[in-house]
Amino acid sequence: MDVEKWNIETLIDACSSNPEGKKKLEIPKFQRRREWKQIQEDELIETMRSNKISIGALQLFHRDTKDKTDKYLLVDGLHRASTLTKYFNDPFCFNRTQNLIDEVIEEVIGKYKKSYEKDEIEKMCRKWFCKKMLGCYQEFIVDKLFNEKYEELKEIVGKLADKKDKEPMSKFIIEKTRDLCKEINISKTHIPVILNVGDEKILPILFRRINQNGTPLKPCDVLAAKWHYSKKIEIKNKKIIDNIKTHYEEMSNENNKMDIYNEDSNDKMFTAYEYIIGLRGYLMGKYEDTFLGKIKDKEFMFKLLACCILGDMTKKSIDNLKDKIVETNLTILEESLIWAFKFITNAVDSMIILETTKQKMLIKDIPTFIVMIATAYKKKSKIQKNEEFYKTLFRGNLLNCKLSDAKFNSKGIKLAIDESKFLSLIHKKEFSERIGIFMSENNRQKGKKDKITLLSLLILKVISDAAEILESEVEIGMIVGKKAINTYCKEKKCSLSMYGIGNLCLYSSGEKKKKPQQSITKYLESLELDNDDIYDKYLSMGDCIEYDDIINDQEIDEKHYANFLKYRTACIKDKLIDIFSECFKKAEESESESDEDDSKSDSGSESEEDDDSNSESDSGSESDSSNKPKKKVVIKQVGSRTVMTKK
Repeated sequence: MDVEKWNIETLIDACSSNPEGKKKLEIPKFQRRREWKQIQEDELIETMRSNKISIGALQLFHRDTKDKTDKYLLVDGLHRASTLTKYFNDPFCFNRTQNLIDEVIEEVIGKYKKSYEKDEIEKMCRKWFCKKMLGCYQEFIVDKLFNEKYEELKEIVGKLADKKDKEPMSKFIIEKTRDLCKEINISKTHIPVILNVGDEKILPILFRRINQNGTPLKPCDVLAAKWHYSKKIEIKNKKIIDNIKTHYEEMSNENNKMDIYNEDSNDKMFTAYEYIIGLRGYLMGKYEDTFLGKIKDKEFMFKLLACCILGDMTKKSIDNLKDKIVETNLTILEESLIWAFKFITNAVDSMIILETTKQKMLIKDIPTFIVMIATAYKKKSKIQKNEEFYKTLFRGNLLNCKLSDAKFNSKGIKLAIDESKFLSLIHKKEFSERIGIFMSENNRQKGKKDKITLLSLLILKVISDAAEILESEVEIGMIVGKKAINTYCKEKKCSLSMYGIGNLCLYSSGEKKKKPQQSITKYLESLELDNDDIYDKYLSMGDCIEYDDIINDQEIDEKHYANFLKYRTACIKDKLIDIFSECFKKAEESESESDEDDSKSDSGSESEEDDDSNSESDSGSESDSSNKPKKKVVIKQVGSRTVMTKK
């Protein structure tokens, strides 16, 4: 191991595809993708500018090559190296530089604001202080080519300043340009470089040990290095191979097109890690218009495959994925995953994501998604016998899951998959009680707590989907308008729930994108809908002549409004029970077979949250048939939470 000091220019040159010097850096395939934010990049440049604090040594691995160029793999320091390359390409794209430019512009404005408009001075300055005029780092800082563009500066200034100010203003700006040049300059800094040598197979170990003490690696980042020199697998799916190539192309582009080191030219043999990232890109691309396309968790596919193949997503199972994938028939695996993805998106996609012109509803619940997909994957043959029923059952269990306040960690996920949580029939009594409790509490929310909740929208979406009346463009509206409620509350000096579920509905916006100023019913009538459609489908109310003055005329009083909310939520509850009626049938029959209905319903798991998951969970009352005796689940209410334990 040797230690050297490289200047900035040497490092930047070594990062290029065709360096002029005799040093060349390449990115090993197991490096993680770019994680740094803009603020971290600015802090690095500020540290180098001050030259008082070390940015740390780069860890390189010297490759034994026979050509004249010394080639190194960048094991640690990729973000630092790529940030510096980015800075040399365009120092003006950094927030730090823009802040310095803002300060310079303020000085110019302060000097000439009595003679010229502030906005015009700023506009003139920004035409000069940019990459187009001042160039890249080499042109601006090293070569100082701006001195040769003085006439161009005078031309820019001349479009604003009169004859007497043109020359003085130009000289003032060129002086400030020289000051800016000094502030941007980081060329005096030298970077310590540690050169490691030896067998390339020690690289993953070196990578892991170095990064364990730095910015925490995701488990899958470690696997990239850990699996790198393991047995490779043949991938036949060309689309997965294309996504692997895209992954490395993006890694190169993120790091200013630095070359990726490829020690194996075989374009069909890949590591298990490469297969998983290619599979993720393939499936997420195939379902990019669904909720799956919005999942940003880069460990999602590792966790999902561990659950599908090994039954849970513990660290041990994820570590063992490599060996299992090598043994697995990948074609069958891919076909089953595609089927599971298609089934789940068809079943619950409209519940998980709802976009309107004003807001977006998106359930962010990775562990629940994994449970649903893994269950569909494992129980494919059973589900295929009656797909429409099981779609409804999955939707019912998802809503039941959200209505429950139970939590589960990775152990709970395993239990939910083992007991086929989303294939379990729902206990009607408990389901009904949970709906009632939620709606009652929701309608009583006032003040700062009074807002549209995710669960309210989820319930409304379930009803709207069942009614089949929503078009692609939808809105969230209040039946009794904000103006009417605020006016009443101001006059009576009271507070009423404005965004309780009883006062909300989803409606097709038609060609009108704005929320209607008149009542919802009059707005919907303007879309030429009859009253039955308006009341039964949109408002979920049926015969409610008693509340016409509230709905149509927006005339309210506190008691009448409370009764209106109570009546409408009761109607919504009845509709939900009706929508999922087939999911309760067997659960109701089982009630006569046991005196312990309450303790046997909704099998699930409640435990403390950990790093793997923090999802809400609640299982149905029945699981798949088994010869093993079933454990009882006891449900207790602790405060507002439903706690479930197994006995």
